[in-house]
Amino acid sequence: MNKIIFSLFALLLSSQALFTQIRDLSDEAKISLITIEPGQRELYAAFGHSGIRVYDPVRGIDFMYNYGIFDFNQPNFYLNFARGYLLYKLGGASFPAYVNHYSIKENRTVRELPLNLTMDQAEAIHQYLKNNIRPENQNYYYDYYYNNCATKVYDVFDQVLGDEMSTDWSFIDSNLSFRESTNQLLGWQPWGSFGINLCLGLPIDKKMTPREYTYLPEYVEKSFLNSTVSGRSLANKESLIIHYTRNEGLAMDEKPGLFTPMTAFWAVFAIIFIITLIGYKNYKWVKAIDVIWYFIVGAVGLLLTLLWFFTDHSAAENNFNLLWAWPTHLVFAILLLKKSYPVYLRRYFLVHGWLMILLVLFWGILPQWYHPAFLPLILTSILRSFYIYLITTKREGLQIKL
Repeated sequence: MNKIIFSLFALLLSSQALFTQIRDLSDEAKISLITIEPGQRELYAAFGHSGIRVYDPVRGIDFMYNYGIFDFNQPNFYLNFARGYLLYKLGGASFPAYVNHYSIKENRTVRELPLNLTMDQAEAIHQYLKNNIRPENQNYYYDYYYNNCATKVYDVFDQVLGDEMSTDWSFIDSNLSFRESTNQLLGWQPWGSFGINLCLGLPIDKKMTPREYTYLPEYVEKSFLNSTVSGRSLANKESLIIHYTRNEGLAMDEKPGLFTPMTAFWAVFAIIFIITLIGYKNYKWVKAIDVIWYFIVGAVGLLLTLLWFFTDHSAAENNFNLLWAWPTHLVFAILLLKKSYPVYLRRYFLVHGWLMILLVLFWGILPQWYHPAFLPLILTSILRSFYIYLITTKREGLQIKL
């Protein structure tokens, strides 16, 4: 009996020793959430960034895991991007290198939020990340709002800690849609805002659930500050450390200039309006204007159609911008090059003009929010559609009927 007891005791000690040997982190190790504040020099930087720092002075580890890596050299990169199959991956580097990049090179604030994890929980997070960064596991399909570098960070802790982690989402005191949230962040990126509002459809007008706010690094940080793990706070509010403060002296370099979508497109409308007015008085038609205009608008409509029906970009579905950017304009722009103007061509532009007037009248009640810079584009189409109808009808020697 004594031999059996001694053997069991020896087995227990050996199993504990084995566990100690295979554990990567020491008792001094810390896991932290890293948040990089938004920057305005690049469109992608306007949303901020999240990462996970693993720091262990005993083991000599100071590493930041980063889910925001993509490779231009991956096979069919641009085709995959266009189709919505863009692969992002988990990567990483030394934490000081990241701090140097974001704080010095990009002049962005880097914040660290140390987390109150037990050694077993910290080790579990570390092992999860080590396994996730392996080449066979590191890739994931990126989604603007549901699967990005910030949502993946929250998912790591949610998946590893499971029921031990609980988040009180009552700290969210707004009721924003994805589009409203995006537009707030792109105040200094007018062309980026225009492009996103053009290409993304009705799905981003959906009001976000509290958990969906974590597509933004700011809300990942706030969610951790309002989370508990095993009954204790996941992070203490007083432990928020600002590593580098933004140099506000450079902010002037980041303000948008005068060349914004609003000024550019209203200027285009004004120029075309003057040309139309002069042409109407002198019975002249600068046909090139309409060929180019409707070809461009039609090309935009074709792009939106492809994004909706032929890609995996779920946020590009049900795009109401197709109400004014008709793909069929491509065909009729080419038909305008002909010397004769059949009745279907004239009626096409007449119907289009009236429908665009209805679109403007019902602008405010559409389920999808329209960027204000769309208005001069629609007004230009109204102006030229009616002018095309008038001038082609006169040239065909027919009576004008509106």
